[in-house]
This record gives sequence, C-alpha cells and structure tokens, in this order.
Amino acid sequence: MNATQEEARELLAEIREVQARTRRALGRGAGPYYMMIWGAVWFLGYLGSQFLSFETAGLVWTALVIPGMIASALVGGRVTLRFRGATYDARIGLFWLALLAHAALIILMAGIAEEPVLMSYVVALFAMLGYVVMGLWLWTPLAWVGLSVTAIGTVSYLLMPGYFCLIMALLGGGTLFLSGFYVLRAWR
Repeated sequence: MNATQEEARELLAEIREVQARTRRALGRGAGPYYMMIWGAVWFLGYLGSQFLSFETAGLVWTALVIPGMIASALVGGRVTLRFRGATYDARIGLFWLALLAHAALIILMAGIAEEPVLMSYVVALFAMLGYVVMGLWLWTPLAWVGLSVTAIGTVSYLLMPGYFCLIMALLGGGTLFLSGFYVLRAWR
C-alpha cells in the first residue's frame, strides 16, 4: 500500500494528536502529584537528617512520611474516581507497601539502622528501585528519574558521605518535586 504525501501528513497529524492526548492524560494523572509530595517529603526529611540529631531526624521523617502516605492515598483515590479505567492503583499501592516492608526488614536484619547515613542511602535505593519499576511498568520517564536519583545518591554517598543528606535533600528531593511539577505544568 502506497500512501500519498497528503495521507502520510494526515497519519502523522493523527499520531501527534494521540501523543498529545497521552501526555495530557499523564499530566492529569496522579504521578506528578506523587512526585511532588514525595519530593517535598524527601527535601524536608533529608534536611532534618543533615542538621538534626539522629533521634530528632527520625521524628521529623515520621511526621513527614505519615502525611505523605495519607496524601498519596487521597490523590490515588481522587484519580481513580476521575479515571474509571485506573484499576491498577490498588496494586501500585500494595507494591509500594511490599517494597517498604522489605526495605524495613533488610535494614533491621542487616543492622543498617545503626549507621544513619548508610540507612538513609539504603532507603533511597529502595525508593528509587520503586520508581524504576514503576517506569518499566507504566511510564518510562519515572525509570529515568529513579536512575538519576540513584546515581546522585550513590556518588554523594561514596564521595561525600558527610553531605549525603544535604545533597539528597537538594538534588534527590528537588529532582522528584521538579519532575512532578514539570509534568503537571508542561503536559496539560
């Protein structure tokens, strides 16, 4: 089948429209909000870890993670109601809970909790593994965000462990938040 130039232009225009609609759907979905919520949690939590005692930083993280989980559940519920076809949201939430449980067990069993910077690094690795998996399953840019923050965390942990938490606040939390903000604004 040979298409005329006009037919080829029409097909390309249709493809571009599908791409634009897909971007708008992603921009209206929950992903950008999750990234912004957890980017803010990471920013504040890692700042606390850099400048506060280990015990106080743990309280700060708890005070941030619980509202972050509630906000994520509310956003997920809102999006599921808006997009009736979003049947995988419960499985995504369960995936994150399973990942969190496994991370906690590994940290506990390996004795990593005794070393605050190492524990922070391992938690970041698990979280970014989640982003990579979500990217492979659902939306490729999430995988790139996960890989980028993993690289930032690894380099800073190995080369500047005294500033790891500050770097993760600025570049880790900042990357998550700004990526979500960009998608939310640019892809509508």
